Amino acid sequence: PILNEIVATGKFNSTVMGITAYDRAIADYYLADSDVNFSEGIYIASVQQGGGAANAGLAAGDIIKEINGVKTNTMLKMKEILYAVNAGEKVSVTFERNGQSQTKDVVVTAGQ
Repeated sequence: PILNEIVATGKFNSTVMGITAYDRAIADYYLADSDVNFSEGIYIASVQQGGGAANAGLAAGDIIKEINGVKTNTMLKMKEILYAVNAGEKVSVTFERNGQSQTKDVVVTAGQ
């Protein structure tokens, strides 16, 4: 998606959901002193007030399992999915909260 946008427009504008998150590969480093334990998905460490994730009801501690029906286990995969949509568009986010699966539509915004 990045190369396609650069070829088409001459620049790249990232899209974001408004979260700080960690995948399994780096979670142990950032969450070493906590009791957070997950084997797959993306752990949401915080949400930005007024961002798409917060507006959709996602919260710190949620674990993203899929975006637009695609399993999301790495930050790279999450960025690949998000960068394929434009700011203002919605992505369907399936996440786990307290052992329960939920799905919400999140409006992505332009990153900085």
